[in-house]
Amino acid sequence: MNNEKRQLASLLTNVGFFTGKSIVYNTKKMYENPKVYKKFIVIVSKCIKKNFVLCACDEGVFPFVGGLSLYSGVPALFLRKTKKNYSTSFKGVKDNLIFGSKTQKNVQIFDDISKSGKSLLRAIKILRAKGYVPKEVLILLNLNKTNENIIALKKEGISVKTIINAEELEAYEKSFFTNKKR
Repeated sequence: MNNEKRQLASLLTNVGFFTGKSIVYNTKKMYENPKVYKKFIVIVSKCIKKNFVLCACDEGVFPFVGGLSLYSGVPALFLRKTKKNYSTSFKGVKDNLIFGSKTQKNVQIFDDISKSGKSLLRAIKILRAKGYVPKEVLILLNLNKTNENIIALKKEGISVKTIINAEELEAYEKSFFTNKKR
């Protein structure tokens, strides 16, 4: 595991908590510490495609995509799970399901944690219906050990980049906790 992956694994380990059955990663806890949030943005921004628009696949990753967009200079696109009943009466606003950049049609979709890939597949379907061209999915942490989510995305013709997978994070945590006991 390279140094940047180790740093991200450390950040993820610090926002994980044990439920009694498994570890749950709450990446939104990174927002509580600006230094941690910035470190995340700096590392992950290296994976952002410069000639694409970066899309948040749902509301949970809006702050990540906003930060990545600001840091990398790549335009952002935000996809809601449902249309909102407000804001639609403004002149020229016909659809508030997607908002953000309308100039770039090639899309890189970002998700912080992927298990089933359902939210990503939904985002691809909506983006295509709206005239966008999803090309790549960037997943911070893939928790699906069988990679069924990645297989489904590839069947849709989507390139997938996973920054950290479940096995890498488990190996990091194992070494982290083993070294901590010494």
